[in-house]
Amino acid sequence: MTSEGATLTADHIVIASGSYPRKPEFPGGELCWSSDDVFSMEELPKSVITLGGGYIGVEMSQILAALGVKTTLVARSKILRGMTDQELIPILQENMAKLHLECKLNSPFNSVEKLENGLLRVNLADGTSVEAEKVLSALGRPPAVDDLNLGNAGVETVKGAVKVDEWQNTNVPGIYAIGDVTNQINLTPVAIRQGRLLSQRLFAGQNFKMCYDNVASVIFSHPPIGSCGLDEDKAKAKWGDKVKVYKSEFINMFYSPGKTDDVKLKSLFKIITHFEDDGTERVVGVFGIGKGIDEMMQGISIAVTMGATKQDFDNSVAIHPTASEEWVLMDAKMIQ
Repeated sequence: MTSEGATLTADHIVIASGSYPRKPEFPGGELCWSSDDVFSMEELPKSVITLGGGYIGVEMSQILAALGVKTTLVARSKILRGMTDQELIPILQENMAKLHLECKLNSPFNSVEKLENGLLRVNLADGTSVEAEKVLSALGRPPAVDDLNLGNAGVETVKGAVKVDEWQNTNVPGIYAIGDVTNQINLTPVAIRQGRLLSQRLFAGQNFKMCYDNVASVIFSHPPIGSCGLDEDKAKAKWGDKVKVYKSEFINMFYSPGKTDDVKLKSLFKIITHFEDDGTERVVGVFGIGKGIDEMMQGISIAVTMGATKQDFDNSVAIHPTASEEWVLMDAKMIQ
């Protein structure tokens, strides 16, 4: 522990300060919880309103709902906008409704106020309002750079994030940055890999750099959403009619004992392929929502990173009875 005003020097300095919950700027924002507060709470509220439709808003809302809290998610537009293949979103919303999680979409909010009965009221732009014991603000996580005084060292930032090159170098020799503070792909495993590759370059004489292609990720909704590679819209924007999409929509057998349909959560798996000039049908994107998708995606990401073709998927023998067998049964063709 250093004393105040102490000066530390080193041959190499790594900025890895991460990100922080964005502070609400609307009236009454000081009354709101952040995602950090959820993890420090000592007792459950009876009701919560979550503001924000990003992955933190979705995940936190579903955690609270699963714990029995009456939860309402309020989003200015739609949920998970641009964060996954958009065809998965209606399935997510249907599953949310079955789990008794209310969503108010396309509902901009203006302010939060505390009522005499102790509840908090969120005032919406259309003149209506919703009330709950707590309001959780999940409106993004900016890079945590404000307290670093990076300008004193001449470190350049872009839109609040530390600017780095492909080797994690800043514009100042000997100063590097990794993780969310760079606002590249804001995932913990990405930050860990960036740090490992940087340390190997600096101290082990290796010359590796981070590859951001086909980074798999999971949104921990209930059930979760997994993704790897290009979604359908991005693939078609890049290759047009050389793209083919395979889909499988089903109810996971885990829910089969359920007596009514309202407890049976849907799954949707998608494989996006690109036909190369030589006719090879390369898998360029894999997306899915469903029970167990979080565990499936690691193996899927290995296949996609290795350049698997649709025929490689078809040639794999299904494991029955599992949900993951759907990946190798979509319009499967016999071994060539």
